[in-house]
Order: sequence, then C-alpha cells, then structure tokens
Amino acid sequence: MEKRDEIREELFEIDTNEFSDFVSDLWEHQGYDIEDADGRRATFKAVKGGGFLRSSTTELIQPLYREGYKVDKSDVNRVLDLRWGDDIDEIVVVTTTEFTDGARKQEKREEVTVLNGEELADLIIDEGAERVLSRYTPNGSLLKGLVELFVILPLRIAWFIVALPFKLLFGPENQETAHEE
Repeated sequence: MEKRDEIREELFEIDTNEFSDFVSDLWEHQGYDIEDADGRRATFKAVKGGGFLRSSTTELIQPLYREGYKVDKSDVNRVLDLRWGDDIDEIVVVTTTEFTDGARKQEKREEVTVLNGEELADLIIDEGAERVLSRYTPNGSLLKGLVELFVILPLRIAWFIVALPFKLLFGPENQETAHEE
C-alpha cells in the first residue's frame, strides 16, 4: 500500500470533533501562528511571516470532515461568507474526501484553495507531518491507546468468553451433525 493511501485511511480514523484541531496543528507545524476565529478552532486564521522586512500571509482555514460524501459548492460559499472583509489573503477549505465540480470551480478565484483528501495526504507527506497525524489516530494517541488497552480490549475478551460456549454449542458444525442424527 502506498504511503498516501495509508495516510488517507488514517485521516478517517480521526474523530470528527478532532479534525479541526488536527488541521490547526498541521498549519502550526508549517510555521503558522493560529488565531481561533470562533473559539472552537472550527474555522481559524493562520498567520505566517511578517516583521520588519516582509509582510505576513493570513489564511482563513475551514476544515470540513466528511466521510462518505463530497463537499459541495454551498459548503465552500459559506466559508467565503466568513471572510469578514479583513486582512485575509487566502481562504483554504480542507476535507478528508472530495469536492464536487461546483466546489472545485470556486478554486478559480485567486484567493481560494481547496484541498481534498489526497492533496491533504500529500501535504502531510511533503511537510513531514506524520507525527502530527499520529497524535489524532487511535494507534498514535497515548490516551486512545490506553483506552484501547484498558477498556476496549477487556470488553472484547469478556464478549469472547461469554460468546464462546454459544458458538461451540450452536455453531455451524454442530448444526450439521444435529441434522445428520
């Protein structure tokens, strides 16, 4: 399996509510300073550069976690409405899946960039941000790993112990022998 495909699968392992935090951390990893636009990091401003000799770049980032359907033009238009008329240089819409053709056409505007799941995976690879991603996947998070070890695994073992006698008594092999007799 190609590295990009592995990363795409991992993107779908991120909890829906944590996707915005992941994208925020990814932009921070790229050297941006993050300003929470709405206090929840669902939409946030990312500022890079600035100082005495050069101006800064300000991006408005909108992460849209989607599993099973595409981001459409109305989703992108809602983000364009958030521009507030302030110092935003670029609007970036990020998703885990794909964009409809109408949403992709919004990218023809100079200040709009849309990143689908494959492009997001490429960005993670190009920026060497696999570690950022691993903090949000079940296999990468220490807390999630501990939950898996001390909660999920014992529940699976208990279910197996409870279900085993029923499988032995009423399993498909025993059904065939009962009909033969």
